[in-house]
Amino acid sequence: EQERFPRDGDGTGDMSTGIYYLKFDIETVKKQMRDYIFNDKK
Repeated sequence: EQERFPRDGDGTGDMSTGIYYLKFDIETVKKQMRDYIFNDKK
C-alpha cells in the first residue's frame, strides 16, 4: 500500500521566479502521517 503526503487537495502550487513551490500546512501533514503510520488511518 502506498500513500503520498501532502495529499491531493491539502496543498497549493505557486510559481515564483520560474520555480514551482508546493505549499501546505506542515502541522496537518504531520498529523496525517502519524495517523497513517501509527493508527492505520487513511
